[in-house]
Amino acid sequence: MVANSLSSLVGSSIPTLTGTLTGVVNGDAITATYATTATGTSPAGAYPITATLVDPGSKLGNYTVTNTAGTLTLVAPEGLSLSPASLSLAAGGSGTSTLTVAPGGGFTGGVTLTCLSPVAYVTCTVTSPVTISGTTSGTATVSISVAATYGMLSAPRRDGTTFALLLPFGALLLVPVVRRRKTLLKHKGLQLLALLVMAAGMSLAVTGCGGGSASVAPSLPPAGSQSVTITATANGAATTTVLTVSVTN
Repeated sequence: MVANSLSSLVGSSIPTLTGTLTGVVNGDAITATYATTATGTSPAGAYPITATLVDPGSKLGNYTVTNTAGTLTLVAPEGLSLSPASLSLAAGGSGTSTLTVAPGGGFTGGVTLTCLSPVAYVTCTVTSPVTISGTTSGTATVSISVAATYGMLSAPRRDGTTFALLLPFGALLLVPVVRRRKTLLKHKGLQLLALLVMAAGMSLAVTGCGGGSASVAPSLPPAGSQSVTITATANGAATTTVLTVSVTN
């Protein structure tokens, strides 16, 4: 008993599984069924095809059974390659890479392409769709741009509210306490201190108005490598590849 090996496109229905059963004596109603672990949504790869004997007459005891499994190979409808596979760009720079879309398993049809950057300061676009046919590949252009600036450096402003609260206390210190001449002389120092507190409070309250933070200068995008993902979808199946973008400052 031998299960036949087959191939099929990812995203397609599982084809009819077949095999060869030999050595059965006439009159012994022994047959075989075939199964695989693959499904219509399984990714590309190799999956076993196994055979099971059906013996309604209980005749298998008269046989020595050899069971040879087959393989179902699921092939992605498209294969992806990038040239170049990486880009090195400074802040404000841009570049392109050519994406080649090769048909798999003889697939013919349209391929939808998308790209996704993991960070906001690196943007990507890709021409889509691409049509491939049998053994004829298609190409698309992946365009990458790096922002010239990213975010703002900022410095905190002083809040004048706290200093403004000092003004009433300074005013209270100016209330004269004149019981005796000696008392009046003692409070002259306090009155001078009160004037200084009020002056400082008024100055800081004015210069600190508005609160919040003051923008100083725009910052450059962080240096480092980012992985931009390009996804191709055809026949209900998706294939991905990665373009590495190195940001330099």
